[in-house]
Amino acid sequence: MNNRKILIPRLLPVWGTSTMPDLIFADGFESGDTGAWSQEVGTGFTVTSGAALVGSYGLSVDLNNDNARYLIDQTPDGETHYRVRFYLDTANITTMANGDAFMLLRGVQGTSSGLFNLIFRSAGSTYQVYALALDEAVGYRGTSLYALSAGQHYLELEWQNLGGTSSLSLWIDGMLKQTVSGLEAGSQAVDEVWFGPWGGNKVGTTGALNLDAFQSQRVNYIGPVP
Repeated sequence: MNNRKILIPRLLPVWGTSTMPDLIFADGFESGDTGAWSQEVGTGFTVTSGAALVGSYGLSVDLNNDNARYLIDQTPDGETHYRVRFYLDTANITTMANGDAFMLLRGVQGTSSGLFNLIFRSAGSTYQVYALALDEAVGYRGTSLYALSAGQHYLELEWQNLGGTSSLSLWIDGMLKQTVSGLEAGSQAVDEVWFGPWGGNKVGTTGALNLDAFQSQRVNYIGPVP
């Protein structure tokens, strides 16, 4: 069973020069730990200078077993419009079998009902990502698969519920890849977000995934760290 450790949030570090009024949460791990997050699930988190993609510190997440390990942000408060941007670096993934995949980000209503997911998967010598959103009429609907070369990238998702119909958009390195729209959403709203590898099939995956510069907002496009 995964160890779900409750942490006491501290003041959220905001890096760069952005003071956007629609900011929900930001953590670039410049505090040297994961203390800005509401909860940790599992173990295997290390904040080091070697994992930094922006600033002086970043988060290294161990991939050497199939246990879920992710951080939870409970700052969202019934958000019907939610954007999130983060950086990742695949350089320290040692092995990952072709087709193996795991969820990297999940938007949740309440504490368990998944509204959207970002999936990371191996595609031979490269990687791919795609996004899924819940359509209450048919189940999850998703984007196409999009290639990620080995190395550093920043990803951004936008989910919104406009009066009972939702949409989900995916950006990779500042380029809009796809929007999935017309999803039946009812009263869906984001209450918390899970960030880190969990679910899927990653038995035999080894190494680490480096993550950094997580930021969420209610309205405006986020883009790269200035």
